[in-house]
Amino acid sequence: MNDRRPPFEIENGPGGDEPLLGLWSPHPSETGALSFGMRGAAGAPVQPRPVIWRANLAGERASLAQLAAAERQLAGAARGLAAAERGLKRLAATGAVTAAAAEAPAVSFGVTTAPAGAIGPLERELWQALRGEAPAGPLSFDVGAPRPGTEAWRQAAERFRDWLRRLTRFLVHFAWIETREQGRLVGRTALSWDGDCAAFWTPSAGGDQRRRHQRQVSITLRSRQTLFEVLALTLSLAGRVAVAAAAPGGVLAALPLVWRYINRMIDLRGRRPA
Repeated sequence: MNDRRPPFEIENGPGGDEPLLGLWSPHPSETGALSFGMRGAAGAPVQPRPVIWRANLAGERASLAQLAAAERQLAGAARGLAAAERGLKRLAATGAVTAAAAEAPAVSFGVTTAPAGAIGPLERELWQALRGEAPAGPLSFDVGAPRPGTEAWRQAAERFRDWLRRLTRFLVHFAWIETREQGRLVGRTALSWDGDCAAFWTPSAGGDQRRRHQRQVSITLRSRQTLFEVLALTLSLAGRVAVAAAAPGGVLAALPLVWRYINRMIDLRGRRPA
């Protein structure tokens, strides 16, 4: 095992360039059969190679620090997800009020600008992108949200589709949760598509190592749950925000933009201490 591998990685996944949740780095598939005798009568694998959620941990004390850092990262992701939900609901509510006011005869030339006051810069640029408007001023975050119909939006849409493909594989395929310390296998937990688990241990795995593996299992399950929550939030609120903004492309144009906003909030909160 190469000790230069990232502490947390996903093997046999469908690819991707960026770490999931800022934690799980993609790793290319490796050749060779899995252990634990999972083979059919004719010698062929019983099922496709599973996704492996692997922790590459260092020595005992460093391992504890690595696990604690991963738990803090997931706690930050949870804060970002909650903040994204609040921001989207606030944008949908204040956006609907602003849009209704813009339709009144006495109000400002019928232009629906980004709702003011209660929303932040990320919500404002999401609103402008949904409406196909150019940013009204300098942005605080990278280059702003891509407007539907542009090449940047098409790239965002492709990234969203790729993420959906990855998430589908994580959900419907058998998986291993694996822990290694200093390159040596400690244990694997088999995870079925419906969430059932079964643990396998190497003969040398001690009690402390098993407890660290159990923390790795918890980190993996929390990561999977967070990914599904991102999907649920994207699907549940993209339509509301698109209607409030009267988005020209409707909910289909809004989906990758809302998903992008949620992930930026997760990244932003994940880099902040609690």
